[in-house]
Amino acid sequence: MEDQNNLVIVHIGAGNHSLLKNEKYKRLIKGALLVDESESVLPEVSKKLEKSVLTNTGYGSSLNLVGAVQCDASFISYDRQHNDTHVGVMYNIAKKYPITETLKCFEQLNRLYSTGFKSFGLSRPLMFDHGQKPLLDELTNTKEKVDTNTLISPRSQKIYDTYKDTLVGDYNQPPNDIYCIRNEIQDTIGIMHIDSRTTEIATSSGGNFFKFPGRIGCAGVLGAAIGHRTKNGISASCMCSGNGEDIIMMNAASRIADHIVNNSSADYCDELVDIIQQASIDVPLTAVDKYNNTVIYMGAICVIHDLNSGSKRLVYCHSTESFYFGFRSHNNKPELILSRLDSDRVGQVFARGEFKI
Repeated sequence: MEDQNNLVIVHIGAGNHSLLKNEKYKRLIKGALLVDESESVLPEVSKKLEKSVLTNTGYGSSLNLVGAVQCDASFISYDRQHNDTHVGVMYNIAKKYPITETLKCFEQLNRLYSTGFKSFGLSRPLMFDHGQKPLLDELTNTKEKVDTNTLISPRSQKIYDTYKDTLVGDYNQPPNDIYCIRNEIQDTIGIMHIDSRTTEIATSSGGNFFKFPGRIGCAGVLGAAIGHRTKNGISASCMCSGNGEDIIMMNAASRIADHIVNNSSADYCDELVDIIQQASIDVPLTAVDKYNNTVIYMGAICVIHDLNSGSKRLVYCHSTESFYFGFRSHNNKPELILSRLDSDRVGQVFARGEFKI
């Protein structure tokens, strides 16, 4: 029987999406929202997003300083019936589908820690280095087919080859043609699925171009890119994207969710912006604009779910050039939102909006 309360939300990053690719972005988001709801939603949606060269995760990810793909991912699963939360974080992922890979690895860890490990009083890890996957496979007797598909897209390789020498050279100013790195930014992706029983949220990212190997972004830190809280009959679920270091320092997604469940508001849009602006005062920001001024560079989506009435409100804001996302409730057509901000106001003000679902 189909769940009448199904809600799926996806975003493909707060950043600077190319206007020339808007139709491709629309098709990507719509395709991700039209997955078969009888299947496991997070893996199916993640495969749609992560295999696309349009997103900065999985295939087509930004390359790190040594020219390799290194993704981070995390998930939250909350069972309202049993008031039970499961979370997991994985980093150093070199797979086509980082979210699906993370979910699969934590299923293996759950099995491992439900047997002998549990009898020794050992707790399942919350964070896991994907580089240790061969050992996990051996301990859980998992035979996995090796994924021989390259994760490096021709575009990513071209950017790496073009700018690597400039990056590590003795230059005070970047070349004028650095458009493809600075002026087209796709950041952390996010997926949320809410039904009558559970709330699931997942995120993944390839991180910054030329990031230092080993750098872990906001998708690999609990409470940064995704957060969830339930209290007093209100459930708040949040996804953030943008400058990873600032989002981590703010503990942005958890901070937003915490504030929402503890403070009812007539205007959650303004409340969302206020929370971020206050958080930015509390931490040293690292993002800068074209004039080298420190700015807030991020976007956020929050779903406020009244567990008593069943009503849901989606609020969003962003101070980046763009924030592209969409949502679909049961049997309804996908809603696509390609929100943009005037380039002269990036980092200084927030575009915002609200939907009743």
